[in-house]
Amino acid sequence: MIVQIYSLTHPDDVRLLVELGVEHIGVAPSGQGLRSELEHEQVKELFALIPRVSQSVALTVRTDLDAIVAMAEDVQPAIVHVCYGTDDVGVEDQRRLREMLPEGAKLMKAIEVGGPETAERAIAAAERFAPVSDFYILDTDDPAIPGIGAAGTVHDWDISAEIVRRVGQDVPVILAGGLSPDNVAEAIRHVRPAGVDSFSWTNDPANSRRKDPDRVRAFVANARRAAAELGL
Repeated sequence: MIVQIYSLTHPDDVRLLVELGVEHIGVAPSGQGLRSELEHEQVKELFALIPRVSQSVALTVRTDLDAIVAMAEDVQPAIVHVCYGTDDVGVEDQRRLREMLPEGAKLMKAIEVGGPETAERAIAAAERFAPVSDFYILDTDDPAIPGIGAAGTVHDWDISAEIVRRVGQDVPVILAGGLSPDNVAEAIRHVRPAGVDSFSWTNDPANSRRKDPDRVRAFVANARRAAAELGL
């Protein structure tokens, strides 16, 4: 089970995730209007703390392929997480983007999942983009926030479970959207994803740019326990 935690801004929080063995550690590089973004030099300093057993993830809401590649070449993430709208970049352009990334970098594509009315579009997108994606992240959209994600709300897990059934053997699916220490085990049992992601509900309530150590520990423990029970 992949555990992915966003959005890191402080070395002590990164060290905590490393200590817990969190597999994916995510940041938001600057210039995108995101609330937890960091200048590139700060991103590099945090990535330098991440050992090889974990993977660094850099998020982008941009749709300009050259800009995405320039960011990846500068901060050198293991994974580039593209969270522009599901269909804002087509399959062939995403294929080109994947080929343009620095050698060894993988591509994680966000797919918007909401209520039942989004099922057909989300499932079709998951099937369509599978040949040009290394990971999927299924997340909830908030129109007030750039890109897909960071909404802190749960979507229809039935849709996510169907996406896992259809493409999960080919593309590891990470479930996001309002996951917390309290509901992550239930989400894993329902969806059976390859991984789970948390941003909003592992933040420090007093400072959204920092992580709450107790919440993070509980999220990781509960996710791993549920995954172990299911053999995931």
